[in-house]
Amino acid sequence: LIIAVVFSLLLAGCKTDETQNTPSPSSTPGSPSQSPSSVPHPGITVNYIKFEKIDVDALDEEHIKLINDYSLSRGYTYWVDADGTYTVFIGLGERSTAGYGIKVLSVEDNEGNTNILVEETKPGKDEMVAQVITYPYVIVQMKGITNNFNISDTEGRSFEILYGGIFEKHKV
Repeated sequence: LIIAVVFSLLLAGCKTDETQNTPSPSSTPGSPSQSPSSVPHPGITVNYIKFEKIDVDALDEEHIKLINDYSLSRGYTYWVDADGTYTVFIGLGERSTAGYGIKVLSVEDNEGNTNILVEETKPGKDEMVAQVITYPYVIVQMKGITNNFNISDTEGRSFEILYGGIFEKHKV
């Protein structure tokens, strides 16, 4: 019995470091090649979460109406389906011309926090764009996360949660 215990402890001690085998965000659907938003500290578990960008037309009428209302403001909101799928809306608010957009670069579960890194895309200096007010946003779905969101852009600006309507019951 003692030999079996010593042998199992020896095997556990020889186990490889699985954090080095963690896939990079570039393996996440909808994500370009990009380094993680932050380098994890030794001993902290970071899981890169697969996400799927969805079109607003895939939502029901009630969600579409609320997304259209929320798109007027900079921030985020979310809801959770019965199967544990999180749907997260992230909006930039008002922009003065066409040509602006937002994309999710990575989603990480870091010790119970869901960190989402987004990038705002802008029209080029010499690019001809329509002179129309726009409200860029993105909607993504994923599983295996918590509702402790930290959403920020590549310039380090955070997004605040937006409440109201059917989303009010999902307040953190």
